Amino acid sequence: MLYVWDPSAEASILAGLHDRAWRTREMCAKVARRRAIARAEPILARLLDDPTPRVRAAAESALAALLPTTAVLTDSPDELL
Repeated sequence: MLYVWDPSAEASILAGLHDRAWRTREMCAKVARRRAIARAEPILARLLDDPTPRVRAAAESALAALLPTTAVLTDSPDELL
C-alpha cells in the first residue's frame, strides 16, 4: 500500500488503524501519511496513546504530515521580526 495505491483501499486502511495487531496499526498509519488520508486524522490522534511506541511514532508522523501548519498572525508585520 505504500508503493501501489488504489483509492478503494482507503476504507481498509481506516479499519486497519483499529486492528488488534500493532504492526497493522503502524503500517496503516504510515500508509495514511503517504496517501494523505485526511479521514484518518481523528483515529491517528487516538493512536498517540497506543501502548506500542512504534504505533505512537507512526501516528505522530502521520498527523504532522496531514495537519496544516498554523501561522500566528499579528496586527503588525513588524512583530514578525
